[in-house]
Amino acid sequence: MRDFSEIVDACVEWTATVLFRPFKPKKWLILASIALLAGSLNLGNLNLQLPSSDTSQQKTEKLASKESALNQKQPPKALKEIGQDFLRKFKNPKFFTLFVTLFAVALALFLFSVWLSCRFKFIFLENVSRNSASIKIPFKQNKKIGDSYFLFSLALFALFLILSGGIIFCSLFTLAKAGVLRNPAALGFLKVFLVCLPFAFALLLLMLVFVFLSWFTYDFVLPVMFKDKIKILQAWKKVMVIFHFRKPALFKYILLRIVLSFCCALTSGVISLISLISFVPLGILAWGVYLVFLILPGWLKIVYLAVIAIIGMPVLLCLLCCLLCVNLPFAVFLRALSLKFIARIEPGYNLFRYVPTAEVA
Repeated sequence: MRDFSEIVDACVEWTATVLFRPFKPKKWLILASIALLAGSLNLGNLNLQLPSSDTSQQKTEKLASKESALNQKQPPKALKEIGQDFLRKFKNPKFFTLFVTLFAVALALFLFSVWLSCRFKFIFLENVSRNSASIKIPFKQNKKIGDSYFLFSLALFALFLILSGGIIFCSLFTLAKAGVLRNPAALGFLKVFLVCLPFAFALLLLMLVFVFLSWFTYDFVLPVMFKDKIKILQAWKKVMVIFHFRKPALFKYILLRIVLSFCCALTSGVISLISLISFVPLGILAWGVYLVFLILPGWLKIVYLAVIAIIGMPVLLCLLCCLLCVNLPFAVFLRALSLKFIARIEPGYNLFRYVPTAEVA
């Protein structure tokens, strides 16, 4: 573990160099904005946006309890009747148009956010490795590899939705066949639990695989893509070659990454809690400002609001920027961790000594 302690020390030193030598508020704000758009400030979930934390078992138990309560008041509807009621609503043109419009807007926003996050992950990687804070030039230079990563992310997410949807459908089909959906109270909690248990386990296993693939891509495949300016499938092949004879080191790194991610998330949470507690005096001050506003005559209220806006908006923006920057040192540290590790086992991918050139066609 000596090599890993040296890697951690090197990451701490590099984080201090990037953020504190010298300390530049503008650089902090730019890097924090880049990390936010890249999704790297979400320390608790390893830079991933996952589905809801409720397992299928928990969802089924909630559904069963609701069905049990309704059974006492009215007879339950069959699944066929529920589906017919839902399809009947789609025959209403207004409902159908509203549904399609909202779905299209939500889908467009989702795709744009994923695309932007994929591009900014490379921008954050470049800024951390080069000790810089730029957006415009890296945004253009990482266009092709960012788009390749975007398509891979969509394919991986679509595969996860299909497989998880299949597991949930099979669980519901099994529950319906066992009569749980019609009268869960009569069957008892134990039978519902035993029916749901294998499907919940399968869904949990699928989520773990999805998390690992997403994390492994972020930590190792992206640096190879960035260094060689190649698409993601080519980068995956190179990464597999790199770790083919280094599985013990990779396993140790995984354990270290999990522990450090947990420690960073815990420390960040404590700092954020302390920061929120510091807002209590500001809340008291805001309440006093509001009380003064209530006792002022009508013509003075407009002037009073204008003065408060002029004074309060810069203060509020400053506080929001400070909250945004709370997680930045941890994000830089975790991003540097994988870069230092891959540079140690494969010196050709030492991005800290690499100056990107113009993107090849």
